Amino acid sequence: MKPAIRPTPAEVEFLTLSYNRFYDIFDEVIADSFVDKDNWYRFSRIKEAFTVYTELLNYEPIKWVIEHLKKARPPMEADKKRMTYLSINFPDQYDDTTNIYLKDFLTEEEGIKFSFILMRQIVDTQVENNETTKLV
Repeated sequence: MKPAIRPTPAEVEFLTLSYNRFYDIFDEVIADSFVDKDNWYRFSRIKEAFTVYTELLNYEPIKWVIEHLKKARPPMEADKKRMTYLSINFPDQYDDTTNIYLKDFLTEEEGIKFSFILMRQIVDTQVENNETTKLV
C-alpha cells in the first residue's frame, strides 16, 4: 500500500488561502494607520491572524517539516536585510510589592508588530522552503 501523497489538492487550496489570509492581515496590522482603527476592529483582526497562524502550525505535514528542519538544518543566520527596533521600558525598581505588567514594558502597537514579525518569520520559512522539503 502506497502512502498518501501530501498535500492533496484540497490541502494545497487550504494552505494557499490560509497563507494569503495571514499575509493580508499582516500587511494591514503592520501599517502605521492600523493603530488608529476602532479597538474592536483591531482586536478582531489580530485574533483572526493568530487563529490562521495556529491552524497553519497545527497542519500535520507542516509539523513534519518543522521537525525535519530542527534535525537536518543548521541554525539559521540572521536576516541582515531588515531590522526591527522596539522601545522597551524597564521599571526603575523591582521588589516584592512592585506589580509588573507587560503594558509597562512595551506599547500595544510595538507589541503587536513584534509578535506579527515573529509569526511572519515562521510562516516565511514554511513558504520559502516548500521546494526543498517534500511533504510525503
